[in-house]
Amino acid sequence: MKNYKLLELKIWIWHNLYLKIYAKISEIPIENASACHYFT
Repeated sequence: MKNYKLLELKIWIWHNLYLKIYAKISEIPIENASACHYFT
């Protein structure tokens, strides 16, 4: 069960990295989106 949790964590981290890289390639302002999220 521990191994499964570790794998899940790795997948989550890689998913976040992929989203950041994809956003940079697509020139999507993730920082602005998150800032708007915090202000609303």
